[in-house]
Amino acid sequence: IEGCLRLYPVPQAPTHLDLHSQNILLQDNHFFVIDWENGGLSDPYFDLSMIAVFMRFTDTEAKQFLTAYFGHPPSQFEWDRYT
Repeated sequence: IEGCLRLYPVPQAPTHLDLHSQNILLQDNHFFVIDWENGGLSDPYFDLSMIAVFMRFTDTEAKQFLTAYFGHPPSQFEWDRYT
C-alpha cells in the first residue's frame, strides 16, 4: 500500500468521514455540518462518495451531484476517483 501511495499520492484534507443528510443542517440559508466525531484527514473524495452511498444516487444522479460540486461535468479522472 505504501508503495502504491508513493506512486499515486492522494491529497489529504479535513474530512467528515460520516457525511449524510442527517449531519447537514440548514438554518437561515446557511449550511452547517455536525457530528465530527469520525472526522480526520483523508481523501476528500471519500466524503463525496459517502453522500452518494447514503443517498443511494444512481450514476446519473451522482454525475449531476458532481457537476454541481465541481462547477463542471466530472472528468474521467474525477469520476474514477469518485467511484
